This record gives sequence, C-alpha cells and structure tokens, in this order.
Amino acid sequence: MEEELSPHDGEELTSNIRVAIKQSPMSTNLGFVHMNKIRGLRWDNTLAGTMKRTRIFPYGFVDCNDIVDGEVGHSCFRGSKSHSIKVCIIRKYTKDSVYNLLVEPLGLKPRNLNELRDYIQYRWED
Repeated sequence: MEEELSPHDGEELTSNIRVAIKQSPMSTNLGFVHMNKIRGLRWDNTLAGTMKRTRIFPYGFVDCNDIVDGEVGHSCFRGSKSHSIKVCIIRKYTKDSVYNLLVEPLGLKPRNLNELRDYIQYRWED
C-alpha cells in the first residue's frame, strides 16, 4: 500500500501533542503518538492488511517505534526495524482542538461511500 502525502506533510506541528490511535476503529488496543509523527492523513474506510471496510474515519501512517504509550496491534518481529503502519485517529481519546486541527485540512468528512469515492478521486487528481 503506497502512502500519499497529507495536507500536514512538511508543516511544523507541535511535537508533544498526543493523538489517540488504533489499528482499526473496533480494536480494543489503544495507543498514543505525537501529532507530528502522523503522515498521509486522509478520510478512509479501509483497514490495512485485511482490506476490510469500516465506517469513514481519518486514517494516517506512523512508524511503530513512534508509539509513545499504549499498544496498537500490528505484525512486528522482535528486533526488526521500525516500519510504517496504517492507523485510525480516535476522536474520543484525543483533545477536540487537536482532532479538529488534524482533520480541518482534509475537508468535510464524506457522509457516504459515493462521497468518499469522489474525495479519493479528487485527491488522486490533485
């Protein structure tokens, strides 16, 4: 899966602001990462690995070694190098002001699959 740039790539974000993340919205494992470590942020409904569909959430990519607290389920071998994992941003455990700062550049959340397809198509054309 290829990462795409997010509206935040290249911007200076406060490095000590923590954001709640999960591998999938329904996962029981919850982790936290500094806001400036999230890249490729976008609206999406597809889980990494399984390619299962979920409701529409903001997803992004982080390196597994950048998780500062908690645990995010993913495949990682002992002693392996840090690798990029796709994560879902969890609003419930992230400050509202921080969540809004993250998603505001993404535009309005798509309300259904047709709007999500249009959003994805627009991002590819950009």
